[in-house]
Amino acid sequence: MPRKLAHGSKIILATSNIVKKREILNLLEPYGLDIIFSDNLKPKDHEENGRTFCENALIKAQAYLSGDSPVLSDDSGLVIPALNGRPGIFSARFAEEVGGYPRVFEVLEQELSSSKDYRAYFECCLVLLWPEGHGESFSGRVEGTLVFPPRGYQGQKNYDSIFIPEGSTKTFAEMKLEEKQKISHRAQAVRKLIQYCLEP
Repeated sequence: MPRKLAHGSKIILATSNIVKKREILNLLEPYGLDIIFSDNLKPKDHEENGRTFCENALIKAQAYLSGDSPVLSDDSGLVIPALNGRPGIFSARFAEEVGGYPRVFEVLEQELSSSKDYRAYFECCLVLLWPEGHGESFSGRVEGTLVFPPRGYQGQKNYDSIFIPEGSTKTFAEMKLEEKQKISHRAQAVRKLIQYCLEP
């Protein structure tokens, strides 16, 4: 039997990323959870050195686990097959290392210039870690293609502005939240969490 989160349950959301917060909270809001943001919490020393998104999400959740509240953590990124899966689990670090946005888009466009293979996908793994240390993971993935230069209201701020999901002509960054939530990798993972741990 899956363990359920009741209305009013306290849960720590282990991310300071504004986009992740907004998307996760938008889907969880109807369930009346008491969500504690990790911004002002001090995590245990940890290094996100996992080999997969789920391994890194678990490491992050373990760093914030204390007391009686379960922890929900997210790890996600952009995977480009023509670049042997890069940046993948290193998506955020890669952007920082090359000088941030929009420099990262210039680097990716240059690296893809010879192959012209712009296929890519976003992947997300959510881990819900219970106080006794038992964890459950929920994954989502959305296929698409890359476009340069970046497009959308977020401009140069993240990979959403160069990713067009299959079946659309818009980048994620050009979509309203409601549009993106219908198909995104993170929304898929959150809905699996809801079905498993929240819905009766």
